[in-house]
Amino acid sequence: MQEQKKLKVGIANLMMLNVFGDEAESIAGEYFGNAVKFLEEKLNVQLFTNLKAVTNLDESRQTWEFFAEKRVEAIILFNGTFSLTNLMIEIIRNSNVPFLVWGLEEYLMNKHTVSGSMIGLLPAGTVFKNLDKKFSFVYGSITKKEVQEQIKLFFRVIRAIVFLRESKIGLIGSRPDGFEITNYDELVIKKFFGTTLTKIDMSYFLSLIDSIDEKKALEDVRHQKEIFNLQNLDEKSSVELSKIYLATKQVIQENRIQCYAPQCWPELRMNRKTPICSINSRITAEGVMASCEVDVDCAITMLLFYSMTEGKSCWTADFVNYIEEKKAILYWHCGNAPFDISAGKPLMEVVYEGPALTASLTEGIITIARINHFRGGFEIYAGVGESLKSPPVLKGSNVLVNMKGGNMDYIRWLLDNGVPHHNVVVHGDYTRELIEFGKITGVPVNIYG
Repeated sequence: MQEQKKLKVGIANLMMLNVFGDEAESIAGEYFGNAVKFLEEKLNVQLFTNLKAVTNLDESRQTWEFFAEKRVEAIILFNGTFSLTNLMIEIIRNSNVPFLVWGLEEYLMNKHTVSGSMIGLLPAGTVFKNLDKKFSFVYGSITKKEVQEQIKLFFRVIRAIVFLRESKIGLIGSRPDGFEITNYDELVIKKFFGTTLTKIDMSYFLSLIDSIDEKKALEDVRHQKEIFNLQNLDEKSSVELSKIYLATKQVIQENRIQCYAPQCWPELRMNRKTPICSINSRITAEGVMASCEVDVDCAITMLLFYSMTEGKSCWTADFVNYIEEKKAILYWHCGNAPFDISAGKPLMEVVYEGPALTASLTEGIITIARINHFRGGFEIYAGVGESLKSPPVLKGSNVLVNMKGGNMDYIRWLLDNGVPHHNVVVHGDYTRELIEFGKITGVPVNIYG
């Protein structure tokens, strides 16, 4: 997996002293200490807190200034007891990062009194709405499993937000003619995700392929044989594919990119009879995402999935058809699916004009999604289904999916919502993460079914 840095997180314990007594302050401090320990030991985040508790407006100001100085990437507002709303307002209005507001159960109930954590927290909804900022919410002690899971969910999404903001996508060449769906607006991408696009000239890429040393390419063919079935491929074709692989690796290193979206055709597939599909399969499995046909929306979606799933392989696929006799829809592409999620060793064979991979994906629950550009903004569309055990229906990468919510209704849903044929497929159900991502970033999320 690509190395992702430790998240820098500010945490503030909001309290009102000398109101609820020493016991409340002691218990709140214990809850806070346990939360800090969990975050540091289990989630591997770098926590910043400058005060034992934030109890007045001056301390609130000191806290947000401290967070700003440390350049934190998220802030937790932990409500140990009741506190005045102006304490959270001071931090929220002066900080432009995602927030988690954390409330506690009434731990003084047995004494017929209140600590007031949730009383103090509930105005947060009003504050955030008026300040037009987003937040997430968790309730209860960190000892509870559901609380731990909600915290983990929040931080998976925060890591993805940071990863997207710091990632660079390399565009190798330009989109194929007639693929208007893969157009992009760099400034809009910057506004929503912060991701950088960098252009790599196709003529440079082709020259780089031609410059690769023959001996190095022959050495790499051995690695191809380890992961692919090359029984139908002659050595010359294998060497040419290795040259593309080595050239692509060089482009990745030169440009320090986390993802690339190549011009798949006509230069490579049609003119040279050496598609880049199997190279995409290898490199995606190695942790650098590879979209297809210069589809930037899919590239962003792949980066999001890769980060949120902590390094799972995903791939850009075409919706093909509803296969009625199999009661499933077919997602397919020319042979780009990562080999590490294939059911068996992928077979290298001529898919179109040149050699690519044929394989079916492994069985299990999958999420199919696209971050889709639309009228100067973005929307996220996703559905969940079950990938079925099946031999490949077509030459290339295949997955037959029975969609939760129905297959034909899913097709209508795609059409009605303007979602094109390119979608990203990943194993597992990540709809909760997508909903949380949308809530924090403000990107609308539409989940099928």
